Amino acid sequence: MATSRTDSLIGSATSDYTTLQAWEDDIGVGLGGSTNLVTDDYDHHGWVKAGELDQELTISGHTTDATHRITLQSDHSSRPGGSGTPTDSFTGDADRELFYDTTYAAVITTSGYAISPLIQDDFTLIERLQFAMSSGNKHGMQLDATDITVNRCIFEGRGSSTSSSYKAFGVTNSADDYIIKACLFIEVAANYSYLPDEHPGKIYNCSFARSAGTTSVALATNYGRPDIQNNALFTNNAGSNSIGNSGSTSWTTLDYNVTDHSDISEDAGEGANNVYSKSQSDQWTAVDNTDWRLKAGNDLDGAGTNGVSADVTEDIFGNAYASGSWTVGCEATLAVVAYTQTQFRVYENDGTEV
Repeated sequence: MATSRTDSLIGSATSDYTTLQAWEDDIGVGLGGSTNLVTDDYDHHGWVKAGELDQELTISGHTTDATHRITLQSDHSSRPGGSGTPTDSFTGDADRELFYDTTYAAVITTSGYAISPLIQDDFTLIERLQFAMSSGNKHGMQLDATDITVNRCIFEGRGSSTSSSYKAFGVTNSADDYIIKACLFIEVAANYSYLPDEHPGKIYNCSFARSAGTTSVALATNYGRPDIQNNALFTNNAGSNSIGNSGSTSWTTLDYNVTDHSDISEDAGEGANNVYSKSQSDQWTAVDNTDWRLKAGNDLDGAGTNGVSADVTEDIFGNAYASGSWTVGCEATLAVVAYTQTQFRVYENDGTEV
């Protein structure tokens, strides 16, 4: 953690910055002393107000490391029931429906040839935000740097093409050692959506779901083979595999996932702990894109591994995954609290027990 830190509110006329790009452009100019966060000893946090921002954003041109980072996140205080202080927008809200909701948390949406955000700074952290790619020839979010973390976000893909260009999320060839965790990916149109590309990364405890009536693979890889564990990979039974592959590279780790297929990938290396041929409608409260919380009797609870616990500490709502019995997907099913029964004795005024 850096010694100094800036916190900026983004997204309205009364905010510190009206646009995402204006905030990014000021890092190292009005925010901090230089674009080198390491020597400057600064962290920079951007808090995005609830609502939908149709804006392009490129995060680039800064020197960062694991303890000097640029962070973009949703502002809790600007949504209904917010605390009034910029803080975690999903914490404690597991009693509300889980879906893409523009009134609840900040949304960044793009269309056409836009990319937002395009992340070209190493060690950038993106969390508790919502993203949509309506249509067009680019990815909604694109990772183009090393050691990027995408945590507890919601992605909604709406493009109608199955081309690899029409995606809510993309990873380029230059992205290394990224981690995508506790995120919800929803497809509401015909395309498949998510394109982890040729370089190594981790995809842990994410839910890939399809709104009722749409079919395609859960995610696509282009020769690269990320470490994929504890994910729900549902396609509405499209094709013969959960993951669309290019090339024939073997998987290093493709395990502890749950799918509606009898096979996740046609390539070698699939682990022995995957769970197959499960129905999407049995996992979530509603599959019409109104509530992606877990439902009773799901097949995800307890099907995961806590071997990823060093990287994943909390689910999309901020709740901890239960030790020893991990849930697959972005939501942890919390153990029932055991209450100890206390016995009380009642006495008369003379001390006789009743």
